[in-house]
Amino acid sequence: MSMIKIKRVIIIALSALFLAQPAMAEPKFGADCPYKDGAKYNHSGEMMKKMHHEKSMSGHMKMPRSGGQDTFTAIKEIVGILEADPNTDWAKVDISALREHLVDMNMVMTTSSAAQKNIPGGIIIDVTGRGRTYDAIINMIKPHSAQLAHIPNWKVAVEGIDNGMRLTVTADDPSEQARIRGLGFYGIMTTGAHHQPHHLGMATGQMVH
Repeated sequence: MSMIKIKRVIIIALSALFLAQPAMAEPKFGADCPYKDGAKYNHSGEMMKKMHHEKSMSGHMKMPRSGGQDTFTAIKEIVGILEADPNTDWAKVDISALREHLVDMNMVMTTSSAAQKNIPGGIIIDVTGRGRTYDAIINMIKPHSAQLAHIPNWKVAVEGIDNGMRLTVTADDPSEQARIRGLGFYGIMTTGAHHQPHHLGMATGQMVH
């Protein structure tokens, strides 16, 4: 093969190899290449992180609604109601009292013990605890039992026992008896729609637990 033919083969091979390459190769890790605005792009991802952060801070990302903790969220809601009401008498507002009540609720629901026994017509529940939990049991069950007594067909009684309170709830209707037993102590404590107005009343100094 003549030298001229060899050169032609080399040129054709090089041309084919060149055409097979992308128009612009992706920069290697750590290499810099200029944007149109003159900014430098670092392939390590730092520029992308910065752009994502700026987008997040620009208001496009949906903000969470929860305050992150139940007591904080409950108090925040009450404070928002009070601040939105031009007639709020701030001299009577007592958020600390509401906070103590919410602590009682938390202690009763998470650190008390409830021993349930079925009886004719309903249940007897011995709710016990020590220290701060005992105080919470006393503070919660006595006033809540008065609200439970307003539920149609329910009969409610409370008495003190060692380290706590005994709650008796009965009904004549068999369907209500099944409901009472199914709810148990912790379900019964959530029954009724008086909690929300009660909390607002405590915060505004109009109701004492």
